Amino acid sequence: MPSTIPQNSLQEARRKAEQYKKRPDITGRNQAAVVILKVYDPDVLGGEGVPSGLVPYVSKRPGTLFAKVRILRSGKELFVGFRDSEATLLSSFGNSVLLEGLRGTILYNGLRPEDGQLIVTGHPTSRLRGLASETSTFDISGIF
Repeated sequence: MPSTIPQNSLQEARRKAEQYKKRPDITGRNQAAVVILKVYDPDVLGGEGVPSGLVPYVSKRPGTLFAKVRILRSGKELFVGFRDSEATLLSSFGNSVLLEGLRGTILYNGLRPEDGQLIVTGHPTSRLRGLASETSTFDISGIF
């Protein structure tokens, strides 16, 4: 199909149809690609306190690990909870600092991504080091 249609009314109808497909569905399941800016685990919340924008979400979903994210398409920053448990995330990624800067996807119903759940889709750039590589033994028997 050609990219332009000769009559203006048909071209406008096609443009509106393409824009309509890109809009989030009010009744369906939507996705938003994000970058994780900051993760609020118990250590961060204990040291820095709970940010004012995060208070309503923590009271609705206690025990959930939350993050501040930026939506890639619009640049909007918001707080959202992770879908996986804190234990699962920290066993996979090590700590909350290693989650910052990774990409993720928010799955949400309707038009409010704040009420959705965050899934980490990125991979950390640095590997976790095990204790076996940290400890080394040196033979110092030849030193007087």
